[in-house]
Amino acid sequence: WRNTCRLLASLTARNSAWKNTDIRFSDRGLEEIDLQSCSLAVPEAGLRWPAGLRSLNLRYNDLDPEAAERLAPSLARLPLRRFDASYNNLGDAGVRTLLDAIGRESLEELRLGRNQLELPAARA
Repeated sequence: WRNTCRLLASLTARNSAWKNTDIRFSDRGLEEIDLQSCSLAVPEAGLRWPAGLRSLNLRYNDLDPEAAERLAPSLARLPLRRFDASYNNLGDAGVRTLLDAIGRESLEELRLGRNQLELPAARA
């Protein structure tokens, strides 16, 4: 987790949008990352998250279905308890992609609202 700390410190030093990033550690290592309104750009190769990450907030990052496709493989390996990707531009396709990727057996809280959803059931 020390390498993760160095990486996040480097990112926040170079990108002013990441200055408000909320990162929480426990005795098990890095457990929560809050990247709300950070202008997160998901690279083609996706992102690598710490293996023990339990809570991830990606609100207000202008994520679209293509970003969801790039995020999905890395999210599938996480034991997330809380995931928030609300207030993005994921649409039905992006939300489906993220839901298919996230291991729902450990998920306690899921927020995907305000993503330009068309399916009536998805808005409920």
